[in-house]
Amino acid sequence: MAAPAPTSGGGKSMLMEALSWLFVLWLLWVFSGGPSRIEESKKPFLKPPSPLNTGAVYGILPETNTPVFDFKKDIRVGGGIDYSNVSLSSPINQETGQRIIEIRATSNSKKSLNITGWSVKGIMDKKPRVIGRGSQIFYQGKVNPEQEIILYPGEKAIILAGDSPVGASFKVNKCTGYLGQFQVFVPSFLQNCPHVGLDATVGITDGICSQFIRSIPRCNAFIHDYPMNITSECKELVEANLTHNSCVANHIKDSDFYKGEWRVYLGGSDSFGSKDGDIVTIYDRDGNKIDSIIL
Repeated sequence: MAAPAPTSGGGKSMLMEALSWLFVLWLLWVFSGGPSRIEESKKPFLKPPSPLNTGAVYGILPETNTPVFDFKKDIRVGGGIDYSNVSLSSPINQETGQRIIEIRATSNSKKSLNITGWSVKGIMDKKPRVIGRGSQIFYQGKVNPEQEIILYPGEKAIILAGDSPVGASFKVNKCTGYLGQFQVFVPSFLQNCPHVGLDATVGITDGICSQFIRSIPRCNAFIHDYPMNITSECKELVEANLTHNSCVANHIKDSDFYKGEWRVYLGGSDSFGSKDGDIVTIYDRDGNKIDSIIL
């Protein structure tokens, strides 16, 4: 009698058992986290696994959609106000080694920047110090009209703590160097005022007068007794040209009269917060924070 043919029941049974185990393993994987565990493995560890516990970050930092904030290119705070035409910096004053605050209207802007009513507050200050009005045209010894401080494209304002040496904030011009003869300004002004004897803007025929006028430094009014050999005409020439007020009157219509810079004094103590450095925040006139800088 022929032997019975082998059946395939044993093979099917083994296959079904293997599939059952695979299904059980898949369920365990899903219930233990499944695909989310793969994503978690891509994130950095805030602390290394046991037994380490240094707090260091391991792994590749995931990409985020958080926008990069650039103060000079994209300032939009406080209800959609656009301050992209503002540049704020804290350069080091080479004379004192201390940082100062500069607010600049970017040169590529198509509109002016009114900073009157803006405020500055250091961490140690009890309240913000407000930017007030200033004199665009300043004369010594006079009560000068004041206006809102407006920066046109490319212009800057140097923001200073303490009181103004001349009692007001003012716009710098080609004659401002005269102010430094009697008061101390930090930063100091360039000594490049127009000079009747050195620039040959007025004809001087008297050789003695010419030599005398050339001996007077730029941006310095002559405050001493005149030499005996100086004529009254020469004295009048000096008074009419080599003082701050006469310089302003003579050159105010020059195309390069203004230097694109304001000196803005906020009053109070002579430093912001701490003399050892501070974090200073700038706010607009509505109290919206613009940015903070380290001094």
